[in-house]
Amino acid sequence: MRAEFHARLVRSLSVLILPFLAIPLGQSGRRGRRAYGFVIGLIVLALYNNLLRFGEALADDGAISPWLGIWVPLVALTALSFGLFYWAAYRSARLPPDVLIQHLEDAVLRQVRRFLPGLRRT
Repeated sequence: MRAEFHARLVRSLSVLILPFLAIPLGQSGRRGRRAYGFVIGLIVLALYNNLLRFGEALADDGAISPWLGIWVPLVALTALSFGLFYWAAYRSARLPPDVLIQHLEDAVLRQVRRFLPGLRRT
């Protein structure tokens, strides 16, 4: 019963944190940007939900404390959300996932151009 109470409380508090995750992932850094933020947001939410279910199951069995199994994923989501929000608000309009994906695209294009010298940059 304690695990169920903690899980319901954490899910209710998660709703307050989600806008701080959605805003930086939803903002567009440049024109014509692909929807990386949407995909990353879906992955983060699916992972968070699975971690909560797993922690709740472990807490129901008495293997771990509800504080550890249920509240740690909320703390991690909060840290990620506020970290991305701070990055978007004060550091750079381009979030770390955008920068990483841009570097990967550039590396792939360099390798392709190496084998196809006639390929132009768009």
